[in-house]
Amino acid sequence: MSTLFLLLNLVNHLLATGIVMRKILVSKMKM
Repeated sequence: MSTLFLLLNLVNHLLATGIVMRKILVSKMKM
């Protein structure tokens, strides 16, 4: 169960990082 929790946490972290990177890329392209 702890392994599943760690996997979900990792996926959440990757998704959050991907969203942040996308926002940064969009803001750079607008400038």
